[in-house]
Amino acid sequence: MPNKRKVSYCLVLLLGLVVHCRKPFQPKLRQLNNNYLVVGGIINTSPRSITTLYLSRTLNLTDSNTNVPELGAGVQIEGRSGVIYSLSAQSTAGTYVSDSLTLDNNDQYRVDIITSDGDSFQSDFVSPRQTAPIDSLNWSQNEDVTIYVNTHDPTDSSRYYWWEYAETWEYRAPLMAPYAVSNGLIYGRALDSQVNVCYINHLSTDLLLGTSGSLGRDVISMQPLLTIPNRDGRIYYRYSLLVSQYAMTQAAYQYWQTIKTNSQQLGTLFDPQPSQLTGNIRSLKNPGEPVVGYASAARQQQMRMFITHDQVADWTFNPAGDFACSILTISTDPGNFLIWNYNDTSYSPYYYSSMVSLVIAKNICLDCRVQGGTTTKPPFW
Repeated sequence: MPNKRKVSYCLVLLLGLVVHCRKPFQPKLRQLNNNYLVVGGIINTSPRSITTLYLSRTLNLTDSNTNVPELGAGVQIEGRSGVIYSLSAQSTAGTYVSDSLTLDNNDQYRVDIITSDGDSFQSDFVSPRQTAPIDSLNWSQNEDVTIYVNTHDPTDSSRYYWWEYAETWEYRAPLMAPYAVSNGLIYGRALDSQVNVCYINHLSTDLLLGTSGSLGRDVISMQPLLTIPNRDGRIYYRYSLLVSQYAMTQAAYQYWQTIKTNSQQLGTLFDPQPSQLTGNIRSLKNPGEPVVGYASAARQQQMRMFITHDQVADWTFNPAGDFACSILTISTDPGNFLIWNYNDTSYSPYYYSSMVSLVIAKNICLDCRVQGGTTTKPPFW
């Protein structure tokens, strides 16, 4: 028994020494200036079409920014035949858009970029791909709503696909404001100037890829595009999704599929990229500098769908969103009840409860534009 106690004592003492000597390991991360150019988008060769390209910079894994758009760049589409088309910078930072073009599908095209610091980038010439039409868009609900795309190519020549989408939805201010303020005076809004119904647009940022390469036929069935969480405000009234479909080469697909795999734990194309890939875009000034992107050209195919609130189940209506629409009653100026001099600019007139009392509410509850939308109804609505 004494020997057992002695052994136990020694083991406890040894364990204590190990724990006491253990120090936290803090690896030293290399701080690299991974500020490489990212090029997204596809040259659109459909008749009377617009090409949109997105330029940004990669981030380091320790960066706090979510996106670094490339501003002030000169961007062109160049044909091997010698034609050149310039793209214009848009209000959305890092977005460059062409005029309406009808590109020759028998030509080859490349992208030329000059950044604001004078660096020049250029892609390889690529041949336009013909894209099969979209067969249908459909959705299913299992609490959340998931939207799918279906397509097929009887010629078996598309095989590799890239999708983008543009969302549009209607939303409304919880309170309707018949009054507004101009130059310190309250006035009644005209019927065509109401600000309680708005529309907002959102473009996809995820890499949406698909292939029928392992199938005997070129068929894409029930390819998921996005999922809208239950009770999401996008389907409180009416929701629209415009899907754009492009065919791409196997090399382009494999490049973007690798990017997507690398980005799954990080977010989107514009997040830090954990591995270096070689695309078909290069820096002319520094040929060894990595560029994230693969230039492609294809004829665009599009289809639009709508979902309304009465089509979904158990989609609880909450027009106030995450903010409370409390109201206050204030006294008006005895000399002129139209004078507006309330010192909190986050409030606006709601309605008069009497000639001497005015009910006011938060701007976000009275004016739908505060949430970023516009009162202009889209032409397709």
